[in-house]
Amino acid sequence: HTALKSGMLAAEAVFEGLRKTDETPVAETGELSDDHMPQEFTSYTDKLESSWVYDELYQVRNCHQAFSKWGVAGGLMYNGLA
Repeated sequence: HTALKSGMLAAEAVFEGLRKTDETPVAETGELSDDHMPQEFTSYTDKLESSWVYDELYQVRNCHQAFSKWGVAGGLMYNGLA
């Protein structure tokens, strides 16, 4: 569910960014214009950090390190408490 939601947020950021440009869509011409500049959709980061996905993933950010440090038993105990 977190992967789906983060993908939806990414799609929203790209859609909003593409609607703001005045360029002719590539789908219509089949080519990029000579003065084309790549866009960076920074609103995705803001959207992700303000959603429930960020809170949920932030809580479990160190689970992999627990398994590496303490093995299976220790990792399961650490993650059970986290």
